[in-house]
Amino acid sequence: MRVAVALYKLGSCAEYRVISNQFGIHKSTVKKFVYLFCKGSFWNISCTMPGSAHDATVLRQSELFQKAHLLPKGVKNIEGEEVRLLVVGDPAYPLLDWLIKGYTNSPNLTPEQESFNVYLSSLRVGVEMAFGKLKSRWRVLLKRSDFHFSFAPTMIATCCALHNFCEKQKDAISTNWLE
Repeated sequence: MRVAVALYKLGSCAEYRVISNQFGIHKSTVKKFVYLFCKGSFWNISCTMPGSAHDATVLRQSELFQKAHLLPKGVKNIEGEEVRLLVVGDPAYPLLDWLIKGYTNSPNLTPEQESFNVYLSSLRVGVEMAFGKLKSRWRVLLKRSDFHFSFAPTMIATCCALHNFCEKQKDAISTNWLE
C-alpha cells in the first residue's frame, strides 16, 4: 500500500487529505509514505536551483557542467558522415566544446545559418516533448507543491526516475494527459 499511496500522490495533483480519504489512512501517513518512497533511491539529476534561475546559471551549477570532461568524445557515423557527439543546448547556454547551440538571431544570418538553427531547434522539440510527458505522467509537477521546499528536489528526481522507467517499459502516454 505504501508504494500505491506514493505513486498516487506523484501521479495526481491530489492533496494529502484527499489521498488519506481515498486510502483510509491519516494524511500524516500519506506524507510519510511519499517521503520514504522518494528518499529510498538515489538519482543523478540536477534539481537544486529554483525555477526562476537563469538556464545558463543552472547549467554552470550542474554536475553535467562539472563533469563535462567525462562525456564521450567519440563520433558516430550518420549517413556516411562522422559526427561528433554533442549536448544540444538552448540559446541561453554558452557555446562550449561539448555543447552546441544555435546562431543568435540576427538579420545578418546566412541561409545556411538559418537552416542550421531550424534543424537544431527540431532536436530541442524532442526535449520539450520529454518534459511534457514527464509532467503529464507525474501531475504533482504541474502545480504548487504542498511538499516542504527542501524535499522538492528529491520528489522531482523521483518523478524523473519513474518517468525513465516508464519510457524503458514503453508505457504509453494518453493524449488526454498532455492537455
